[in-house]
Amino acid sequence: WLVFAKAGWAGADVELKLDDDQSQIHAKSDGFENGWTAGIGAEYRLYDRVSLGIVYDYVNLDIDNNNVRCPRCGTGVGAGTPVVEADIDVQSIMLRLSIRFPD
Repeated sequence: WLVFAKAGWAGADVELKLDDDQSQIHAKSDGFENGWTAGIGAEYRLYDRVSLGIVYDYVNLDIDNNNVRCPRCGTGVGAGTPVVEADIDVQSIMLRLSIRFPD
């Protein structure tokens, strides 16, 4: 058995959209966001060059003070460019089969 843990930096291209068809307001923002990741896993050798593994990953991306482009949002009190803050959490499980080729 090989058991492991991992942690580090994470990043992703994130797109935020607001579509309100009733008021005809559409807003959009996209950009690269930074965060962190952590995970654990295990791998079991089935044969000399074949192993089966499972990995759990958690990714957290924080979006702070992201200005969303909104041409029709207007100006003044209660209007203007929306500022978005979000916390994106992604959890995944991967089952894998690894084959090692000879040197």
